Amino acid sequence: MARAQFFGGNWFVYSSTLDARLRQTHQLALTGKAQLIITLNHHLAFLHTQ
Repeated sequence: MARAQFFGGNWFVYSSTLDARLRQTHQLALTGKAQLIITLNHHLAFLHTQ
């Protein structure tokens, strides 16, 4: 019972930390994709001008 109350009390802190971490990971994934797309576009543009 005490364990459940303890967990319940820390749930908000834990979930918001987890949420922030997931958002950060998602942001990194998006940044990685954007970089890949930009790189591909540069390569395509380069090939097109040759």
